[in-house]
Amino acid sequence: RSVITDNPPMYDWLVTLPGQCIVDQGYFQPVLVTLTQGTPFTTVAENSPKIIDDYYNTGCTTEQILAYAPVMFEALSLPQAEQTNALFQKTGTTPSGESVGFTTPFNGGPSILQCLTPNLAYITTVLQVGK
Repeated sequence: RSVITDNPPMYDWLVTLPGQCIVDQGYFQPVLVTLTQGTPFTTVAENSPKIIDDYYNTGCTTEQILAYAPVMFEALSLPQAEQTNALFQKTGTTPSGESVGFTTPFNGGPSILQCLTPNLAYITTVLQVGK
């Protein structure tokens, strides 16, 4: 359960938000870079347009990442040695009850891992994935 998936108005707004279009307009990345300056997240912020474009262009969805986000946030809060296990073993759930895993295809499309693979070099600067 999460604050996003348990809040239907917020979820409905986020799931239809054209995230890729907003990022491609160039407004999102400068804010992220500023907010993450001096943190381990700077590399991810600097490369956020590519990460997001690759995520959507590979075929993953907003619904998928919203359901899985609580797992990712939990993994970030764990010691690095435990992050990989959390990412690969835990699942998120959509409001309709569908399970979303890191390596499990979703609704006939790719898994989150498949959509993030082109950018694992950036993502692994903040999250332990398979090390």
